[in-house]
Amino acid sequence: MLFSKKSEKVCVPSKAQEFNPILIKNDDGFYFYLPEMSVGGEGETLEDAYKQYELNLQQFLDQTGKYDLASIPTSPYPVIKNKHILQELTIFFIKSALSVFAVILVTIVLLPNISAAFRNQVTSFLSEEQKQPKYWAIQLPTRINDQLDRLDDDEEAKMYSEWNHLIQRSSLIWKPYKDQ
Repeated sequence: MLFSKKSEKVCVPSKAQEFNPILIKNDDGFYFYLPEMSVGGEGETLEDAYKQYELNLQQFLDQTGKYDLASIPTSPYPVIKNKHILQELTIFFIKSALSVFAVILVTIVLLPNISAAFRNQVTSFLSEEQKQPKYWAIQLPTRINDQLDRLDDDEEAKMYSEWNHLIQRSSLIWKPYKDQ
């Protein structure tokens, strides 16, 4: 005996309504076939074929119960029909979900770095004081004048000479454009 305990045994369900037999018509008559239990019935008319199918199914169920046979029926046929498609779709959706999860995880891990880089770029561009129009109209010229007033005579003379030198060089660059 394959199984010693009744609780370990898996038997064929007694309800034949759980599965749908397939009807095959050929030149000689009709044939009912139940692929989940490998049971069929043949007859010249539809009624004869179904009676034979029911008889064979009942004999199969009786023998299974009588001899304590273990039989594991598969799912009903329509689910089995496209099993490979369901497996491939399952794999596809699992891969897609894992990819989305990985992208989200990497983004969350790098979020402090992204935030710091963005904050650094924004703050280094203009300070809060420099964003105010008052700074450009009043405070910037005042700061420049204060720094120029603090220059001693040598530094002021050097500044004027550097600016004059820069103006002479830049005028050489612009001359060809003035002639045209």
